[in-house]
Amino acid sequence: MKYSISILFLFFATISFGQIKKYERTIFIRPAIDLSRFALPYVHGYHYSGIEFAIDGEVYNKFFPTIEAGYAMVEDNRSDYNYKMEGNYGKIGFNYNIIRYRHRLDRNLFYIGIRYARSQYYHIFSDVTIANEWGNYTFDIPHKDLSTQWTEGLMGVKGEIFKNVFLGFSVRTKIRLATSDFENYTPYIIPGFGKGDKKAVFGVSYTISYAIPLKQNKIEKQ
Repeated sequence: MKYSISILFLFFATISFGQIKKYERTIFIRPAIDLSRFALPYVHGYHYSGIEFAIDGEVYNKFFPTIEAGYAMVEDNRSDYNYKMEGNYGKIGFNYNIIRYRHRLDRNLFYIGIRYARSQYYHIFSDVTIANEWGNYTFDIPHKDLSTQWTEGLMGVKGEIFKNVFLGFSVRTKIRLATSDFENYTPYIIPGFGKGDKKAVFGVSYTISYAIPLKQNKIEKQ
């Protein structure tokens, strides 16, 4: 991900900006945090914690390269086993604004987008207890490092509610491309993707972001 972030900032620094007509656009980057991550602990039947950040910016007329990165952890302690999953993930792609700008300072978006994503994580079962007529047998299933790749198609909106402050909402379809062999022990959650037993999932995100202006460019007709 560090190389992807470097590439994104290189885009901001080097790409010439073009528009359909002559006017000025404010060049900015827009860090964001996904608020929906904080609601997930109340949705699942086990302990979940996680956080996701994103950054985007308009490098060409209506095109917004985007990087997203996050962390997730699951713990589920029961009478017959303990489970833990922990890992991080990164996504890279772009959004395209499908509505027309009404004036040079308009930064509201109704967009479609695509992402390529990859996660690195591990899971472990401990104190697994099997009861039978001869008593209880307890054992551990050792630490297992895993990785998963997937792609996302999304549609969303971002609206400027105060100067430089945006609220956003998106819906996403995620399709798994490749994953490590689970060896019959499927992870509860794949970080950034969703349920480990699904090949395709549907997700939503709610974000708050802040636009950091970099400079004002005069855009010439092309």
